[in-house]
Amino acid sequence: MADAVNDLLRRLAGLRSWASTPGRRNVAYVATLVLFLGSTVLAWRALPADRGGIDWALVAIAAALVLPGAVVNAEEYRISARVVGQSVGLLPAMRVA
Repeated sequence: MADAVNDLLRRLAGLRSWASTPGRRNVAYVATLVLFLGSTVLAWRALPADRGGIDWALVAIAAALVLPGAVVNAEEYRISARVVGQSVGLLPAMRVA
């Protein structure tokens, strides 16, 4: 298992070094976008036909919880930074969260 993880990490590091130039980075972005959109379309098409309508109340609840969730994640990041002797402001922590 550890060998498989190390092999995966080596491959990812190789991809990162390959994408270190702007042209290759753009190719990697486009390939990632195509992969994401393609998998999203395939997943949408695999949904059952009788899935019903969208429950907008649940969408509103989820949207209302985005900001408090991000603040909680940012505070967790700040506490973790404090444990190792670093000080991180709320806005920089929000960018990470």
